[in-house]
Amino acid sequence: MLSSVCIVYTKTNHRDGPCDETCGRGITMVVICAGCERPIIDRFLLNVLDRAWHVGCVQCADCKACLSERCFSRDGKLYCRQDFFRFVV
Repeated sequence: MLSSVCIVYTKTNHRDGPCDETCGRGITMVVICAGCERPIIDRFLLNVLDRAWHVGCVQCADCKACLSERCFSRDGKLYCRQDFFRFVV
């Protein structure tokens, strides 16, 4: 239904020089937030609708309320209960 998590691989430098294609030591996996499209480097992330989100990015698309316990979705957007049912009816 919705797109999967976007994963970006980045190269890093080592004490003995920069990483190249043959080096497996410096490859770092970075998960991109579905809400703000920025890398998630936080200790925790939320997995909502099979996509990764920053904790602070899980909010209602209409009223911007933080959705910490339950959320509803339509067309790939998250809504609080009140706005979802207002939107559907």
